[in-house]
Amino acid sequence: TLGAASWVGAGITMSRTQERSTKAYFAAEAGAERVLWLVRKDGGFNFASCADSGQCVNFDTMICDACGTAVYLLDNDASYSVGYASTTSEIIFTSTGIYNGMRRSVEVGYLK
Repeated sequence: TLGAASWVGAGITMSRTQERSTKAYFAAEAGAERVLWLVRKDGGFNFASCADSGQCVNFDTMICDACGTAVYLLDNDASYSVGYASTTSEIIFTSTGIYNGMRRSVEVGYLK
């Protein structure tokens, strides 16, 4: 009985970890989809005033600023932030989702 209880307890713990991981992943996906939608909708994104790396997208003002300042909370208490790196030929966005201590990232990019 104790062995079975231990096995069930481990399964419950793994299930909770998987749930948190999945919510963090989908929060990261939401950030990536949002930035790509805005880029497509507006025909581009003005990165002229921003450095080439270590920047975050601030959706509220449509500017970039220092990473860590632009975090967006979702209805399920997950959140995301989107950073980017730009070269002469491409822009790569890295969206990081966070839920209950779990972090997952999604990277998307496009050619200029």
